[in-house]
Amino acid sequence: MDIQIKTRKDLVEYRFFLPRDKIGYFKFILEGYEEFGYQSSKKHSEIVTWKVLENFQGPAHDLLTAILLEESDSN
Repeated sequence: MDIQIKTRKDLVEYRFFLPRDKIGYFKFILEGYEEFGYQSSKKHSEIVTWKVLENFQGPAHDLLTAILLEESDSN
């Protein structure tokens, strides 16, 4: 599991690989938490970016790790 983390001003950006058929599920999970963060990816790309406020970095990292592990266990 390769996650790149960058901090820019008050945002933390997570970049990671995700099969395209899972992108919608991950977006649903992240954006289900109001004002927690948002997800983006370029069309036809498997590189996903999560952007969260810096004060949510800990919970966002825990959430991302948990669902990536869940995903890898199901394969």
